[in-house]
Amino acid sequence: MPEKRIKWRLLPVLAFPAFLLLLFFLAFLLGEHFYEFLRSKGEIRTWILARGQLAPLVFIALQSFQVIVFMIPGELVQMAGGFIFGLWFGTLWSVIGISFGSIFNFYMGRFLGRPFAMAILGIERMHKVDMLSAGSRIKTAYFMLFLVPGIPKDTLCYAAGAGKLSLTGFMAISMLGRLPGIFGSSCIGASVFDSNYILSLVLLLAALVFLVLGVFYKEKLLKYLERFK
Repeated sequence: MPEKRIKWRLLPVLAFPAFLLLLFFLAFLLGEHFYEFLRSKGEIRTWILARGQLAPLVFIALQSFQVIVFMIPGELVQMAGGFIFGLWFGTLWSVIGISFGSIFNFYMGRFLGRPFAMAILGIERMHKVDMLSAGSRIKTAYFMLFLVPGIPKDTLCYAAGAGKLSLTGFMAISMLGRLPGIFGSSCIGASVFDSNYILSLVLLLAALVFLVLGVFYKEKLLKYLERFK
């Protein structure tokens, strides 16, 4: 086997620990400040809006960063978007930022292949994704995976990139599945800014209920999905 071919096959193996170390380094270096920044809603709103016309771009970059550094919960950034920009623009900028981050993760999975995606997701989880997305049900499976709460959606982008879905098809399906959660999180942030704490509490409790249902009934739902061909 030519030397170049050997090096190319070693790339996913070497890239995974390098990329993971980079993510952990970023999470360690910026994570604490990032969390504190997001918790101080007044501070983050003032800081981002002070960027003037660049404020939406700054927030989009922040949201994209969260998707790439997937250890950071996305709901925090999405709620911040609603708090800063209101329900509709908060949802819009989050959708754009998540789209950019998802495209980056998708192409990382496509470029580095299944060994890289398997290292990120784990063998068991990757095998489960493969079973669910086998054959003609691939689009339905990915839509459900991105719709059901409690499933690590940012890391699923790597599996999709290493699979057979086109980028266009994947983005349409995944963002449609993500949209209810993004909208709900933005709505919570917007209601907090409007001091509508009753609505905020109701939405937060509803989100927790859906999360609990997603966690407890996830396996049953996925098994039901396996019946479709």
